[in-house]
Amino acid sequence: MKKRLPQGFAVLAFAAGLAGWSFGATDLRFGFSLSGGLSRIDGGDFNRAIRDRNAWVADSNDYENENLYAIDWKEMSWLPKIGGEINLRIGRYFGIGAGAEYIRRTNPGTIEHGTTTSSTFWYGVYYYKLNEEIYDATVTISQTLTVVPLTLSLYGFLPLGPGVEAYVKLGGGVYLGKLTSDWALASTTIANENYYWSSGTPFPPHYHVRIDGTEEESWEATSTAWGLHFGAGFCFNLSRGIALFGETFYRLVNFAEWKGSGGWDVEYDQSWGYTDSTEPVNLPESDSFSVSGSTSGKLWFYEMIANELETGVYGEYGLYENKPQEGYFIKNARPAEINLNGFTFKVGIRIFFGVGGGIR
Repeated sequence: MKKRLPQGFAVLAFAAGLAGWSFGATDLRFGFSLSGGLSRIDGGDFNRAIRDRNAWVADSNDYENENLYAIDWKEMSWLPKIGGEINLRIGRYFGIGAGAEYIRRTNPGTIEHGTTTSSTFWYGVYYYKLNEEIYDATVTISQTLTVVPLTLSLYGFLPLGPGVEAYVKLGGGVYLGKLTSDWALASTTIANENYYWSSGTPFPPHYHVRIDGTEEESWEATSTAWGLHFGAGFCFNLSRGIALFGETFYRLVNFAEWKGSGGWDVEYDQSWGYTDSTEPVNLPESDSFSVSGSTSGKLWFYEMIANELETGVYGEYGLYENKPQEGYFIKNARPAEINLNGFTFKVGIRIFFGVGGGIR
């Protein structure tokens, strides 16, 4: 497919030039169009990773018989777009368009995880120790997909009546893609050893440990792909030089080679010690730990294996220098593929400047 698409694009350009030579002597109109709309996409591995993470959360909660996880992360199905095209109208029935679009959308998400465990140890009948372990974590994800298509299209028009035309289009182009990802984990771990008299009155001192941490990862990857599109629409001519149009077309384009770079930061602060409070505040001892790094490579997709859960296999992708090693927990590693396959709907305005005899 990678070799055939550029060849097909060249054939399309040759056909467009031949059409212009054949009909140029009779009737030409030059112009441009501006449009906006929405693209419905499949998404490939991008959306599969989101679907599988939602499935993993549901399966993990079922397995533990508790709502330990909560997720708010939806697939990116609709992408807004704006674009423009330089048009050449050849006679009543043919046209050529060379265009560019700008497609961009940010897809945020959050995953929350929390656990609390406790146990009580009695010292005779006089007092007891209450052990508590509390863990809370929130993962915040923000991914932005940006695509710039550069396309060439052939148009065939069919007059339907005064000022109204139907048309079909066929074309191809090169697509410039960029994907950025920001991932951040904020967590708090608390361990309390609180002492009480048998009546429930606090019996200090109490011992506490508190750990607050952040982990962040950011990367940016780019890819270039060839694509095809075909569709149809209607054109409403307000005058000889101005027309409104609406169309839908199906796009086929798959980004299969993503390369990029990024970095990561980890920082943890810990405090501990004895206090008179049953809460971990104003602890007397503390220290911190931090580390950071950078990486570059390709986007790799792989499947995580969790046989104890209902689904059992969950797809993920990430930026790695080398192909993820397959083994007991990972299988089917391959380059990540993100596609824009799907329908696009758009409306816009065309403005023409006539040359020659004009279209009646």
